[in-house]
Amino acid sequence: TNAVDFAARDGVIALASGRAHGIGGASQAQAWLDRYARSGVDAPARTSGAFAVVIIDLRAARVLLSVDAFSMETLCWRHEGRVVAFSDAASALRIARDELEPQAVYDYLYFHVIPSPGTAFAKVQREERATRR
Repeated sequence: TNAVDFAARDGVIALASGRAHGIGGASQAQAWLDRYARSGVDAPARTSGAFAVVIIDLRAARVLLSVDAFSMETLCWRHEGRVVAFSDAASALRIARDELEPQAVYDYLYFHVIPSPGTAFAKVQREERATRR
């Protein structure tokens, strides 16, 4: 797992890993807060480099998840009811009652890879490259 940078300001929280190009300074998360303040949910679309970012906007009741165009950084998530959980590893989001995803097992045994957005677990998804949720 990579180090995660954290910053918060005015009801908005940013967690960032990797290195986005054009974001200078010591804190990637602080720079993401600045970009989000300027561009809103379009901030990741205007960014290159290898990154994963989670922006939690408490004011707008919004969670923004995004990874770079080549998925150099990994970001997995699950959503149940009013809860959104995320991690860089699908196994960290698995809970005891989760079932394996049969298609993912087949894909892994046959192709040696599980294509995005799937994971080995039925209720856990991987953020696809160059997307935002």
